[in-house]
Amino acid sequence: MIDRLELTVPEGTPKVTGFWETARSKPEKIGSPYAYTINARKDLALTIHCGHRVPTPSSRRHYKLDFTDTHLLSAHDIVWKICSVFQISPEQTLTLKVARIDFTADTSGTPVQWFREHCRVLKKRGSKDYESMETETKMGITTITFGKSPDLYRIYNRIAEKRERKEEVLYPGMHTGAPVPVITRIERECRGRKIPAEVHTLSRLFDNAEDFDPFQNLVLTPGGRSSATDDWDPKRWLMNLGLAYAVQQLGEAAVRSRLNRDRNAHRFFPKYTELLKTGLPGPTREHLRNSYRNSTVLQLNQPRPGPDGELVYPADGLVWTL
Repeated sequence: MIDRLELTVPEGTPKVTGFWETARSKPEKIGSPYAYTINARKDLALTIHCGHRVPTPSSRRHYKLDFTDTHLLSAHDIVWKICSVFQISPEQTLTLKVARIDFTADTSGTPVQWFREHCRVLKKRGSKDYESMETETKMGITTITFGKSPDLYRIYNRIAEKRERKEEVLYPGMHTGAPVPVITRIERECRGRKIPAEVHTLSRLFDNAEDFDPFQNLVLTPGGRSSATDDWDPKRWLMNLGLAYAVQQLGEAAVRSRLNRDRNAHRFFPKYTELLKTGLPGPTREHLRNSYRNSTVLQLNQPRPGPDGELVYPADGLVWTL
């Protein structure tokens, strides 16, 4: 799923007069490169950032469109919102550049701690863990981040995130005493120059979002194996036990980062990871890929050729043509 989308519109683009006459702007927050922000009317659910606080060449001056609740928007919705604010055709909207995009995939039944012990991202050394506190219980690790902006990965407890934002948590069986499900979200945030070429314009996003793999650098160590340790020699047993304990306490990425100070991670992990592969099987890269793809197809609701050549839509939505 695409959970967040921001686009840039050149400053000289003709505007829809009626909208801009009634739009009310307010100063942007401190630290933002933009001077003003406009919260569009409720039916648009769109935030517009405009003006530049620092001198900017005219060729680079722009408006930034930040779509609210992107996960609820189809391709038609996105194009319609842009055309409601600017006097451009649907075809012209497809040339707009993406300023930020967040890709997400959800897994059920696998806690964040599992990813902490079995996950790393290529070319992202180290990770940061964040703990969320509730009034009565300590939930432990609820968020892991790899890397930093403009290209970072987040893995977090979706239920804890909704509760932290004071949002209602709804799930099947909640009125019959069913336990709260474990939902973990894997998210990749890309900005500016780090946006992949396959999705750097609205046209490319619509064309390639379904087949694009945003988590190609995510490495998952499979679990679910059994390991009999009785016949192990003392060194093998102690090294496996020590490495498993370190990974459980610090996370695989942090342990690898520490060992790589002397370039030793490639020596230790292939030899002493047998205990790391026990416990929950966990999801695979293919599972995440399918989760992202299926949710994105339903979200964008774009037409595609059917078995007889007719256009069909994967989900209920407005039919639109360019």
